[in-house]
Amino acid sequence: SKPVEIGLLQRFAVEGYFAKPGKPLFERAPPSGRRVAVVGAGPAGLAAAHGLAWRGHDVTLFDAAPKLGGLNEYGLATYKVAGGFAQREIDWLMSIGGITPRCARKALTFYRRFVRGACVTTNARAAEMTKLTENAFRDVNIAFANELSLVADTMGVDVWEVIRLANRHPRVNILQPGPGVGGHCIAVDPWFLVHADPANTPLIRTARLVNDGKTDHVIAQAAALIEAHPGAPVACLGLAFKANIDDFRESPALRVAQALSERFGARVRIVEPYADRLPPALEAHGATLIDIDAAIDACPIMIVLVDHDVFRSVPLEERADKLVLDTRGIWPDQPAPRSPRDALRLAG
Repeated sequence: SKPVEIGLLQRFAVEGYFAKPGKPLFERAPPSGRRVAVVGAGPAGLAAAHGLAWRGHDVTLFDAAPKLGGLNEYGLATYKVAGGFAQREIDWLMSIGGITPRCARKALTFYRRFVRGACVTTNARAAEMTKLTENAFRDVNIAFANELSLVADTMGVDVWEVIRLANRHPRVNILQPGPGVGGHCIAVDPWFLVHADPANTPLIRTARLVNDGKTDHVIAQAAALIEAHPGAPVACLGLAFKANIDDFRESPALRVAQALSERFGARVRIVEPYADRLPPALEAHGATLIDIDAAIDACPIMIVLVDHDVFRSVPLEERADKLVLDTRGIWPDQPAPRSPRDALRLAG
């Protein structure tokens, strides 16, 4: 009855491997004699099937997609296909970790068939830590941007302008703030490093707390704006964890929308061009799925949570009279609030 926490399942698998390499991660219970069908073989479906098989049940997975786990027909995660993301990864430097040197050489031979960038072999532990390090590095840098947005909010300064000007310095490259950090990598992987060595990872841990705390901050800002305008419909723009994909895993936008729907019910309208229906948790509280045109027509309040291209394309004349909380900085020309009652900074 509770949501599957994919991040915790990943942590269990990785930590189990490092603790006792080669040992099976679980022992299946004796056959129960029961046959169970799991419909939907995305990450949550696979996790459910794992739990049922673990208890001895005979599990069959059904999914409309040709590949399991949210993969497309080429075995790539669907969220990585948009915008040439997967191709860029193939072109990119790859670290290949082998359990033994011979394993690493075999893997190198395979990957050199299609990877255009350099392939570097190492051992399995170093390769795994490299992956975790890449994502922890991103998380720490996003945390700086998110924390900076809170400081700018307190000081009454436009954080997007500050970052744009600061990035003119040849040795400064500040990332963009947002409503938090999502996805099954950056929002999850840093915890592996923290768990492995908690005494020496205060920065990585703090970055995770800053980014999760930014989502709470956005929820509070959005709730204050909605409460200041009783009865007004509000449009939450986006549920995905990043632009132009349909992946909601660990998404801060989804967390914000769910918190607002729990509090304001049917006043909340969701605009997510990459979804055909809302997650059950949102539907249960009366939120409805609409398109961007309907939101422009019906909603005087807009909470920008994802920088989908279709949201960026909305011209000023269609939103000039809206009360906007823009957590992504996609509408820099949005007019200033009309009164102190409406004063919420664009930083999110």
